[in-house]
Amino acid sequence: MARAVRAMAIPFAAAAIGVAWFAHASASGQRTVNEVIEQHGPRVRAEYEARCRSKGIPWPPEKLRLLAFKEERVLEVWAAGPTGGYFNLETIRIFGASGGPGPKRREGDCQVPEGDYGLTGLNPNSRFHLSIRVDYPNEDDVARSTIPLREMGGDIFVHGGKASIGCLAVGDQRIEELFCLAALVKDRRILIAPADLRRRTVPAADPAVTDLYSRLALKLAAFR
Repeated sequence: MARAVRAMAIPFAAAAIGVAWFAHASASGQRTVNEVIEQHGPRVRAEYEARCRSKGIPWPPEKLRLLAFKEERVLEVWAAGPTGGYFNLETIRIFGASGGPGPKRREGDCQVPEGDYGLTGLNPNSRFHLSIRVDYPNEDDVARSTIPLREMGGDIFVHGGKASIGCLAVGDQRIEELFCLAALVKDRRILIAPADLRRRTVPAADPAVTDLYSRLALKLAAFR
């Protein structure tokens, strides 16, 4: 059994090398991305491989997209192969997401950002069990900002636990699944919106934010 676990961890490990992120670090103990994958990878594969193959997606998937909706407090997990469309694998409850509608403007405003972001790091030593880094601020955020880059903040994550300030907390079991799944996939992004823009529009007083929401709605239209 131990040999099977180690063998299955190999493809996870290859994708995970070089992406560990140690901000948000826990003060107690250190573990590697590979150790997390050895522990949780077999369960995650058992959970998701059959779902992917039932949708005609090879395992592991080529692309991963997370869709986070602030108002609905849900995070949808979508995957695709090298060709063809995306399929919904799961919908996850968001336990913690501070702030309200509207993009993040600056450090300390407690807002969850809004936009299209890369998932650029895996932190196996998070204070919130495990975490995946959201690449805020992106080019849109910087272009829209009226303050220096150093004041815009950062360290935004999808993480475990149930409480958060500016991040998305999805609980420990779910972050284990997302962490291992993300380790498999190089093309991985998250779309964060004030609400599910596939179903309704959200007004914004700022024309730049209205434009952001229009572009987010167009991107979300691919996920149905």
